[in-house]
Amino acid sequence: MKNEEKNDSGVETLLDKSRENLEQIIKTSDHVYPWPVLFNKSIPILIAFLAVGGAYGVLAVSVGMPIWFIILSSIITYSGSVQFLTIPLLASSASLSSMFITSFVVSLRFSFYIIALIPTLSKNIFRRWFESVSICDQSFAIMILEPEKAREANLLRFNLLLHAYWTIATVIGIVLGQVIGDLIPHLDFALAALFVILAYEQFKKSRSYFGLAIAVIAFIVAKLFAYNWLILAAILFCAICILGRYFFTNWSKEDI
Repeated sequence: MKNEEKNDSGVETLLDKSRENLEQIIKTSDHVYPWPVLFNKSIPILIAFLAVGGAYGVLAVSVGMPIWFIILSSIITYSGSVQFLTIPLLASSASLSSMFITSFVVSLRFSFYIIALIPTLSKNIFRRWFESVSICDQSFAIMILEPEKAREANLLRFNLLLHAYWTIATVIGIVLGQVIGDLIPHLDFALAALFVILAYEQFKKSRSYFGLAIAVIAFIVAKLFAYNWLILAAILFCAICILGRYFFTNWSKEDI
């Protein structure tokens, strides 16, 4: 009888654990978007990437960059702003140190994105690493507006989708570059247009006038006083304003 009771209790324990695991899987799956949903969310970025990535491919071919290097750059670097900057640097035979410093400064903003997403990054070290290195302005702009659980469940897959878009767009640009060459001027402006659209879409959802105001002020200040380091200066200015607001808000609450 005692053995039967022990067996029954053991079975019940296993069943309880199975139920808990099943409930956890169901809870997690509730936040996992199907691929068609992720694709629907990414359509505006796909359209923009076809223009921007295509523009990069065309411009890179026009200055004589090797095709293998252009594709590898999109796969590994995966940063439109850095890749566009490397075109004139490589064309002018700039030193590796100047290219490295320029790329580092331009990419510094991604560290702020990763810091903001740390609570929702995967616990798996390899997945966490890829989520960090594959983050871009566009995926951050979309995912940061999602609920925390949904962000945690879908960030990696969304990043993979956008990465594929960018690489495919680059290949299309390479093909077009060999056909049309310099027939389409000022293609690099597509990147700036994409940032403006993303900023507008994010403002529509968040209605953060503070964020909009400091972005405009940061650009003006950086343009006037740090033109050669415009992006870095603007980012630092925004970071100081945000931290100042945070500490001021907490200080005011403590006084109350």
